Amino acid sequence: MSEYHSQSRFWLSNHFLNCVGSGRYKLPLGAFVVAFLRRAEASFRLHKLARDATYELLGLRQPSPSHYGIALMQWEGFLTQSYQGIALIVQIIQDLSRDSSYRAFRPNDGSIEQRLNLLYNSLKHVEKRIAAGQTLPGAITPVWLSSTGLECTDGVLTYDETAEVLQILADWADALVNPRESPVKIRELVDSLHFAP
Repeated sequence: MSEYHSQSRFWLSNHFLNCVGSGRYKLPLGAFVVAFLRRAEASFRLHKLARDATYELLGLRQPSPSHYGIALMQWEGFLTQSYQGIALIVQIIQDLSRDSSYRAFRPNDGSIEQRLNLLYNSLKHVEKRIAAGQTLPGAITPVWLSSTGLECTDGVLTYDETAEVLQILADWADALVNPRESPVKIRELVDSLHFAP
């Protein structure tokens, strides 16, 4: 995905450079934007690490638990950073619109954002999930890798959908990186996605 978004490693740096030349966001919006850009960059980096570790795992004749653990750790990092990025997008929209009813998803709507939230919450509440038996029989983690994607007992995010998550983050990062150009770009994104009240 970084090949498709060549600026993904530079969003934060480009933002600070644009702020010098184009003006900056007022606070707290500026802080939300910086936090979001950090998570968008991290999501891209972790996605690459996770893919690489997964390909390595699949290429081994005798994979070990530590190989699986490394791949899962990178995917967990991706899930955490990308969900926090989505949550920050909602906060940015709410701040700009002065409307706190905007949401990334509706309960059980089946959207990518909703299923990303399920996986994120499984990781966030790992001790509760394990204690409640919300893992695969005999498993020791509430999120696991499958041939389909990243799974928990109540949801799945396919590997292709992880690329869609990155696309959402990239669209918003590209829109937010320059404060002078962002109002029009943000309006288009809010209208095109289902981030709605």
